Amino acid sequence: MRIIRPLGKILPRTSEALRYMGCSNYKDENFLIKLDNISKLLSENISPVGCYLYADVIRKDGFIDIGFGKTNCTLLHRALDGCDRAALFCATLGQGADRFLTRQASISPLDQMMCDALASSAVEVWADEVQERIKGNFIINTRVSPGYGDFLIEYQKQILGILEAEKIGISLLTSMQMTPSKTVSAVFGIKKTGGNVQ
Repeated sequence: MRIIRPLGKILPRTSEALRYMGCSNYKDENFLIKLDNISKLLSENISPVGCYLYADVIRKDGFIDIGFGKTNCTLLHRALDGCDRAALFCATLGQGADRFLTRQASISPLDQMMCDALASSAVEVWADEVQERIKGNFIINTRVSPGYGDFLIEYQKQILGILEAEKIGISLLTSMQMTPSKTVSAVFGIKKTGGNVQ
């Protein structure tokens, strides 16, 4: 397992946050100024960190294994199609994001909604950076996360375990929800041709 930290500030994508709130086309100036102010405060209250590893893709008898046990998950098969290597990673904004969310919730429901949407966008921005940096110059498939399609949420436990995610402060509740709450875990396939894996 390798630990990775951002190269610069992680800033939410405003358009993405607006979409999460269901108001993509909202143009009210005061609303957007407030959103921008909360975005800046959020960026000062997070401590993004991630961890990752590479694994061989082993296929046998219709099952696939990338280090955390055999599975016949259709989504994972598609994500790893044409790949002989995979990358597994976690990316989190840290406990600071949760504390900031709690503080904003005590101000107003609107502040809470804005902060939650911005934090959700920020963790995706961070996950995108992690993916981009660990893929090197390889061609990769789209990343997939537990909880989507038939890639069951229960696989979260195996992924966090093999990544030793507790070393960067990530743990799993009995509900399979990760904590800190703004955390992403994912897998993506690495194509056989070209590039260099770190």
